[in-house]
Amino acid sequence: MTIGQRILTARQELGLSQRQLAGENITRNMLSAIEHDKAKPSLDTLQYLSDQLGRPVGWFLGEDTPAVEGYDLLKQTRLAYDRGEYRDCLSR
Repeated sequence: MTIGQRILTARQELGLSQRQLAGENITRNMLSAIEHDKAKPSLDTLQYLSDQLGRPVGWFLGEDTPAVEGYDLLKQTRLAYDRGEYRDCLSR
């Protein structure tokens, strides 16, 4: 999976539009070009997208192994929260 595909996937999982994710830091057109692999994000842009999407920078670069102990549990809890399954969050 490419950087652009990973950004697109993460954005869609959070239910964000390109305009919402781009905010005031990058243009929607630039985000679209990145998602379609027509442009490569700068390190600053990648860090911004990482922060907005709640994923480590390494994930976008293809590093599937989380650098933080308990990352899988945190990820599962975040997904449950995003789905509105609040009781499930507490039981983790």
